[in-house]
Amino acid sequence: MTPVTASAPKKSVKTQPPLPGGFAGQILRVDLSRRRCWPEPWGSPEEMRDQLGGIGLGSRILYKETRKGKGNVGWDHPDNRLILATGPLAGLPVWGTGGLTVVTIGAGTNGPTSTQANGFFGTNLKYCGYDAIVIQGQSKDWVYLYIDDDRVELRDARSYLGKDTWETQDALSENLGLRGHQLSVYSIGPAGETCVRFAAIQGDYGHVASKNGVGAVMGKKKLKAVAIVKGTKALRAADPRGLVQAADEIAHDLQTDPSARSLYEYGTLPGVVNLSKMGALPIRNYTTSVTGVDMAPWEAPKLREGFDHRGHQCNSCGMHHCHMSVIRQGVHKGKIVDEPEYEGWSGAGWTIGVTADKDGVAWLNTQLDRACLDVNEFGWL
Repeated sequence: MTPVTASAPKKSVKTQPPLPGGFAGQILRVDLSRRRCWPEPWGSPEEMRDQLGGIGLGSRILYKETRKGKGNVGWDHPDNRLILATGPLAGLPVWGTGGLTVVTIGAGTNGPTSTQANGFFGTNLKYCGYDAIVIQGQSKDWVYLYIDDDRVELRDARSYLGKDTWETQDALSENLGLRGHQLSVYSIGPAGETCVRFAAIQGDYGHVASKNGVGAVMGKKKLKAVAIVKGTKALRAADPRGLVQAADEIAHDLQTDPSARSLYEYGTLPGVVNLSKMGALPIRNYTTSVTGVDMAPWEAPKLREGFDHRGHQCNSCGMHHCHMSVIRQGVHKGKIVDEPEYEGWSGAGWTIGVTADKDGVAWLNTQLDRACLDVNEFGWL
């Protein structure tokens, strides 16, 4: 399969107004049916401020381009859009802003949806000169989208079929000769390839856009992965000093404010014990919220005691909640897993009645990520 390269943008004689700080000013259009890619300016400074963030931009595009009478096109229709969008802070030195928002007609409800994931995708996309990718159509053969600054190609992905999301990222990194954060890959595993209705899109080893079957939409389009090299385009902040000052103040508050420090140290891990105290922990498929289990081992610090940890923060983020862990004992000894957040401990544990085997829950949560399944929907089944 010959790679398809993006068309060069047409020269415009109209002078473009200065962009607001933080925006690249372009979206990348990808038509899988016609195997065509092209960049496109997407709005005025006023529109950029009005339709703020990945959700604002994505929802505007989805509404304008998928309306059909009084409803919308179906999730599996070629005219459905799969929009991978960023906000104006992506690529700037602010905690928690390097991810992406996925907007589409979801397979779970067949209605509009948005879901977020962290990592490095949004930053790499912005450094390549785009605020969003808008994908339409359906490919005849399996492809992946490769982006490296102005070089945009649809490439043959048949050799990656059947691989889970971690294996896909490993293989692409090896084949492209890129390591670490030089390359961000968001892909689908076997669940997305077979259009499971609660399939997710997973990337950068453990970050998941999980809600409403967005991975099934990607699978229906026969798009195995999007691989973005960390680009070289400059990004401007309107007030660099003010931006850094505000970011430092937010980081300081997260680290020192008693009401926020647990989020800084543990993310959502305290949710297991806190929801148990409230009588809201979902146990055995929501048949009860009462447990006789000693909850002391499920306190956030205890959840980390049994694992060897490695930091796995997102772009420009100092939060301590993203870890890669190594299981120390048992049948999964030596396995590398992504530390579950609350939803992982719940969906792969308490909701299915597992209340003691923390190693097994961490392993299962990672297997679900690798297969690209939403851990919550898995637990509800």
